[in-house]
Amino acid sequence: MSNEVERVFFGRVLPERANVNVSPFKLMAGSTAANLAEVTISIGASQVTARVIGDGGYDLSTLKNVVKTIVSVLVDTLGFEKGCGYQVEITGSDGPEGQIVYGVDFGGLSIDGDLPFALLLQAQLLDQDSSRACLRRALGDYRRAILEPDDTTFHAFRAVEGLSYAFGRNPKAGIPRMCVSLNLDPGWVQNTLEAPAREVRHGKLVAATHDQRQAALVAARLVMQRYAMWLIGEKQPLPVAQFPPVAPK
Repeated sequence: MSNEVERVFFGRVLPERANVNVSPFKLMAGSTAANLAEVTISIGASQVTARVIGDGGYDLSTLKNVVKTIVSVLVDTLGFEKGCGYQVEITGSDGPEGQIVYGVDFGGLSIDGDLPFALLLQAQLLDQDSSRACLRRALGDYRRAILEPDDTTFHAFRAVEGLSYAFGRNPKAGIPRMCVSLNLDPGWVQNTLEAPAREVRHGKLVAATHDQRQAALVAARLVMQRYAMWLIGEKQPLPVAQFPPVAPK
């Protein structure tokens, strides 16, 4: 194992009334075969306890995500067997860093010109049509990008890709037109959102660091908010002075 540092992560399976139980299950996890942590998971009455010895070469945020992935595998397998849908959240940990309670906010996602709640809601509810539905769907994908660590890049790009249907019959036609209306460089969309999601969206399990997840979430947030302003502005191209072009760095 990478070291003998011990941490205990706590969590729960939702809905808690499902009363999920899993006997202690032990496995090894790590960033490389030579850098492994011992992880022991047990679930009683939907309450999760994960004892981790070593860090597997991960920082604390990534280790938390790894633990959530392992718990999700156990719970998804149980759900498949029973025909049930469960969700998993990791609520806290205790270790060298002290006792930590994890909030529901990802943190660090604010951007310049963040839309107030009322405007974002207005963009979805006024004049119901498919372009409004695209935004509602994108918000659902964005929620999943926050909740599902291993699939953050996939859901972040899917949120943006879904918006493109308001501009064309498919993303190949819609994304370039969307970029023109929202003052985005197509290369920026490709490099920041599409490329990181490519393998994940085709089914490959690719672990993402906290920074990679944050970059995808911030980029998707920018596109979604510009799209909302495009709707509020009666689908006219956004003014460059207020919404400067976004291009690859």
